[in-house]
Amino acid sequence: MDNYEELLEMINEISCRYSVLTDTDELEAFSIMRDSSILQSNFEEMLADCYKLAADKERMAKATEARRSCELSDKPTNGNRMAAFDPEVIRAWKEYSESIKQTKYVEANAKLLSRIYFDCKMIYEACVRRMSKPQDKIVGRV
Repeated sequence: MDNYEELLEMINEISCRYSVLTDTDELEAFSIMRDSSILQSNFEEMLADCYKLAADKERMAKATEARRSCELSDKPTNGNRMAAFDPEVIRAWKEYSESIKQTKYVEANAKLLSRIYFDCKMIYEACVRRMSKPQDKIVGRV
């Protein structure tokens, strides 16, 4: 997640360009489409890292809770109850929930880039169709 802030700046720039895009600007639509496609792969790689980090944090939270439960009581139910209020256990579960939140943010950005890509693709294709000359088709309807 080292370059997350840099990637956020890039997605904000693409979003700004997308928000002022007209449906007749073929070159800008193609440029945004290309840029969002490149950036989307970065977010998808980061998303994979986020999923791994969240899984590791969850495993650590469960291990911390189990360890503290054993340390606090010989009886499992009593130990579980006491461990639920232990600051170390609470901190471990909080780290896990923060990693889930970060994962959702990265996932949302990847989805946004995908929508921008496909919208720009549709605009680009419509512009190309408008500018091309009608040709006789050999197959299909004219």
